[in-house]
Amino acid sequence: MLYYLFRYLESYGISGSGMWQYISFRGLLTLVLSLLISMWFGQYFIKWMKKRNISETQRDASIDPYGVDKKGVPTMGGIIILIATLVPCLLLGRLRNIYMLLMLGTTLWLGLIGF
Repeated sequence: MLYYLFRYLESYGISGSGMWQYISFRGLLTLVLSLLISMWFGQYFIKWMKKRNISETQRDASIDPYGVDKKGVPTMGGIIILIATLVPCLLLGRLRNIYMLLMLGTTLWLGLIGF
């Protein structure tokens, strides 16, 4: 979405708006924004999950000796990953690109299957 805004601003000759045409610039911003979203949103999401007592159940040590220490750990960390991936792509991506649309559709589809 921001790609089209800055493309529009570039037609008026506003300096610096041409940087949004470069995929490397948008890719770097997407990386930074996804890290910030995952850190900020993840912190509050985990606290919200712990407050609602939505967590892993205790497993039998004979069945899963490595997962015994996971008692009390909130589940659904994939929601954090989905939001940290989709929001920057929607904000900074070219939404008329077929590969971007395929990536967004596939990510949502597989995220809903995993949910």
